Amino acid sequence: MKSRRWIYRFLGLALVLVMLLAGWVAWQSRGGMAQLQGESIAGWTIDSVQVESVESGRLMFDQLQLSQDGQGGSRIELELQGVQVDFSLFKRHVDLLQVRQAKAVWRAGQASDPQPWPRLFESPLPLTELRIERLQASVELGQGRSWQIETPLQLQQQSDGRLLMAAEIDRQPLQLLVTPGTEVKAELHWPYKSDQPAVVDLYVTYAKLRSPLHRVTKTKPKVEIQGKFPLKLATPLGKWLLPTTELPRGNGILNFKALLELGTYTGQWTSLDAQLQADQAQLEWGTATNPTRIKLNGPASLQLRPGKAGIEWSTTLQPALKWKISAGREPAWTAASTLKQAWRIAPGPQRYSASLPFELQLKGREEPLALTLDRLQLDLARNASLRSANGQLRLAATQLHADWPAAALETQWRLQDQKLALTGQLSLQGQPLLQLAGDYALQSSCGQGRLDYAGSLATLDRLLQPRPKNLQLLRIKAGEGSGWLAGQLCLHPGKAIEPVVTGQWQLKQAEIGWDKALAKGLDLDLTLKGITPLAGSLALKLETASLAGGLALAPASLELDWTYHLLQLHRFDAGLLDGKLSAEKVKLELPDSAGQISWQIPLNVSQIDLERLLTILDVPGLSGNGRLSGQLPLVWTAAGVEIRNGQLSSQQAGQLRYVSTVPVTDNPGLQALRDFRYSQFGLDLDYQADGKYAVNMRLDGNNPEFYRGHPIAFKLKLDGALPGLFKGALLSGDFDAYILKQLQQGILE
Repeated sequence: MKSRRWIYRFLGLALVLVMLLAGWVAWQSRGGMAQLQGESIAGWTIDSVQVESVESGRLMFDQLQLSQDGQGGSRIELELQGVQVDFSLFKRHVDLLQVRQAKAVWRAGQASDPQPWPRLFESPLPLTELRIERLQASVELGQGRSWQIETPLQLQQQSDGRLLMAAEIDRQPLQLLVTPGTEVKAELHWPYKSDQPAVVDLYVTYAKLRSPLHRVTKTKPKVEIQGKFPLKLATPLGKWLLPTTELPRGNGILNFKALLELGTYTGQWTSLDAQLQADQAQLEWGTATNPTRIKLNGPASLQLRPGKAGIEWSTTLQPALKWKISAGREPAWTAASTLKQAWRIAPGPQRYSASLPFELQLKGREEPLALTLDRLQLDLARNASLRSANGQLRLAATQLHADWPAAALETQWRLQDQKLALTGQLSLQGQPLLQLAGDYALQSSCGQGRLDYAGSLATLDRLLQPRPKNLQLLRIKAGEGSGWLAGQLCLHPGKAIEPVVTGQWQLKQAEIGWDKALAKGLDLDLTLKGITPLAGSLALKLETASLAGGLALAPASLELDWTYHLLQLHRFDAGLLDGKLSAEKVKLELPDSAGQISWQIPLNVSQIDLERLLTILDVPGLSGNGRLSGQLPLVWTAAGVEIRNGQLSSQQAGQLRYVSTVPVTDNPGLQALRDFRYSQFGLDLDYQADGKYAVNMRLDGNNPEFYRGHPIAFKLKLDGALPGLFKGALLSGDFDAYILKQLQQGILE
C-alpha cells in the first residue's frame, strides 16, 4: 500500500489557498466565492471562507474554516482569522502565511486499516515563513484526556532547509529546530534563552529508509531520543496521559537516551530501550502533611515491549544508584543506600538472591542502623502496582545505647493486599531474647505488634552485659521470667498519636540481688493495662529479702494498682525481726509532675524483737530484750522520704545492757545502763529528706545494783544527719564516745 506522507497536508493546504484565489478571480464576487463552501480540495473541506482582498502575490481573508476527516473517525478543524498569504504562483511557493488568530482542534479516532509510517520532511516545504499571533490548539484523545495550549507561533524555513519553530509554553519561550532528510532530526529547548541553559533539552532522530522499487524493505523505522527532562513536569503530563491514575509529584532532572524501534505500520512499535540518569530526582506521594518521598541519584535503564496482554516492561537499577526513602513531613526515619549491583524489576514474580544492605536513620539517634534485606521476592502487576512482596530483614549487632549490649534483629516480612505482616526475633550476644510479631494496614494506616519473652533469668543477667552504671549493682541469679507487650497504633495526618499498649511481666522463684541485698523466692506479676492514660497493677511475694547488715524481711507481699492520677496500695506486709511491718489500704494521687508529689503512708510496726535489732546493729557491749510496736508515718515528697512524728514503744518489760570497754565510774548514766531493767521504753522519731534526724528516747525502770534499784527515768536525745548516726556511732565501733557525748546533753532523773 502506498505510503501516505504528512507533507501532503501542507501541500493540500497550499492548494486550497490557490483554488480559493482562482475562484475569486472567476466569480469576482463574494456570492461566487460562497459556492466553494462544502467543497473538498486535497482532503480539506472548506467549511467557511470570507475573502477580504486579492492583490498581486497577496491574498487576504477575513475568515477561513477548514476541516479534514481522517481514518478511524479522527478529525482536524482549523479556524483562521485575519489571514495574509504572500505567494508566488510561478514558484508554487508561499513566502509568508500570517494569521492574526487561529484555532486548531484534533480529535483522535479509532484504529482502522494499517498504514505505513510516513516519511517526514524528506523535501523542503512550499513555505518560507508562518506567523500566528495567537494560536489556540486542542488535542482530544477521548476518555476525558485532552490538552490545550495557547501561544504565539512562528515557523521559518531557513536557506539550508531546516525548520525553526518558536512558541511559548507556560509563558516561557520554546524553540524547535527540525532538519529534513531521510533521517529527520529535531532539537527542542525550553525555556530557550541564548545565554542560559534550558530546563528541557530533547534531541530526536526519525529514520525511515526507502525501499527499492517493487521490493519491501525489512528495515524498520526508528526514533532516537536524547535529552533531559524535569520531573516537575512529569505529573501534569502524566495526568493528561493517565487521568485516572494517582501519580507522584516529581522534582529534579531525568537525563535519558532512548531508542524506539517502530513497527511496519503507523502506531506500531516493537521496542523501547532507554538509559536513564537521575540527577537529584525526587518522587513524592501522599498529602503535604504526611508525604512519602523517594530520592534517586544515579543510573538506571528502562525496557518496553508490546505484548498480547499489554505493554511488557522492565527496569534495571544500575550499580552506583543512590536511593533514599522517608515518610512524614519531619520524617521519623530515613532509609538510604548505594547499589553495589544491578537490580532488575519487572511484572510477575521475581526472586532475588542478592542482599541489599542499607542504613536506617532514626530521628533523635546520631548513628544510623545497618540493615540488610535478604531473600527478596516481588510480584508486580503489569501497571506496576505491587501485588505482594516478602523477604528477610536483618539488623547487624548494633549498640542501640552506649551502656547496653549490642542487639541483633532478624525478621521475616510479607506485604500483600495492602497489609504488612512481620515476625522475627531480637538477639543479644548471638542468643534469641525476644520474639516479635505484628502487622500494619497501609490503607487504614493502623497496625499492631507484640513482643514475647520466656527464659532463664540467670541467662538474661549474662546477656545484659554491659549495662548502665546505675544498674551495675543488679544481680539476677535464678528463676524464670516470662512476659509480653502488645500495642496498637494508628497514624493519621493532623491527629495526635494515641497508642494502645498492654502487657504483662511475670517472675517465678526469682533470686535477685542489689549490692549486698538479696531477695529469694520472688514471685512477681506486673500487668500493664494502658499507657494513655497509664494504668496497671503489681502483685509481689517473696520468701526472704536479706538487707545489708543482716536485716531481713521474711516473708513479704505487696499489692497495688494505678490508674490516671491515682495509685492505690491494697496490701503491704513483711516479717521483720520476728515482728511485722504493714500498711493499711491507702489512695495516693498522682500529680501531673514529679515535683508536685506528696504522699502519706502510715507504716505500722508490730512486735519487733529488740534483742535481734541490737544484734544486727552489732555494737560492742550493747544487748537487750523486749518488743516494740508503733507507727512510722512515711511522707514521700519530691525531695525524698521523710518520717514525721514516728512513735515506737515497748509492749512489755524488758532489759537493756551496755558494758563499756572504758571505766565509767564517773558517769552515773553509763553505770545505770550496765543492767537497766525497763518497764516502759518509748521512742519518738523524726527524719527529714536531707538526712537530718531527731530521736527522743525515754526509759522508765531501774538497775538493781545501782542505788539499790531506785526507779530511774532515763531520757536521751539524739540528733544529727544520716549517715552520721550509723557511721559516727552504731557502725563505727566508737559507741562509748558517742554515748558519753549524748548523755552529757541528756537528763538522768
